[in-house]
Amino acid sequence: MPKINLVLMNDLTVYALKYFFENTLDLTGEVKDFEVFEENSIDYTRIFTCNIFNLRPQVVGSTVQRLVFVDNIEYNVVSIDHSNNSFVIEANLLEAATYKVPNPFFFWGTPINANVELANTPSSEKYSFVFLKEIIRERVFSKKAALDREAEIRLFLLDSMDKENWHTKQFYSEVLVGLNKLAREVMEQIGKDIANFYLDETDYNLINHGDFGLLIQDQKGYIQSLFSDTLSGVELSFTLPIKIGCNVVQNNQIKKKTICSKNMNFKLE
Repeated sequence: MPKINLVLMNDLTVYALKYFFENTLDLTGEVKDFEVFEENSIDYTRIFTCNIFNLRPQVVGSTVQRLVFVDNIEYNVVSIDHSNNSFVIEANLLEAATYKVPNPFFFWGTPINANVELANTPSSEKYSFVFLKEIIRERVFSKKAALDREAEIRLFLLDSMDKENWHTKQFYSEVLVGLNKLAREVMEQIGKDIANFYLDETDYNLINHGDFGLLIQDQKGYIQSLFSDTLSGVELSFTLPIKIGCNVVQNNQIKKKTICSKNMNFKLE
């Protein structure tokens, strides 16, 4: 008889959201159309999709890799167009069926602690990223309740920007438009993750931060950055109802996810 056991996944809210962003969030889609063209004797392919999320083009000389997967093959992004959800890669493709945008990296903690971690993280392993701001206030329910708890969440979807050379419209065209698309997709997929959360239809607040930092009281602008990096981003705040979810582990491999009872007196069929 193979050994089967249950591993509690979301005993802490940060772990539940970390698991979601690293394993559950799925930024894949079907290619609607594509076209091959040549420019300066180089072949390119433009891919048309339903949503390019937070894709950004690769900058020459930058250590930040701007990647996309087409039919499971990795390519650098040459350019993007949010108006028609298309992106360009350097390739002469004969066919294209699916694409995948890489998931954002995940960091959490207080701004001071997260800043130390970010400062010691290579750019190639940092952008774009999600920052879950602590301290997290939670309301824990009794054992008879269907939910385990509700948590007040503040998520920041962030990416690098060029503060010295960009005007306001570039903060939007280069970063904020894409991160808004990503933010809406995140909320939609959290709502579908019924093994961990109970977010069928919940309102949320969304704030654009062109120059991400601390806002002074008289609303004149940002006077201090939360992090050493120069960033633009989108803030998501919402109340997150959380279930207790488990992984079913068989022979040291995760087989499926299930919903555990709060007192952990559960049974596998």
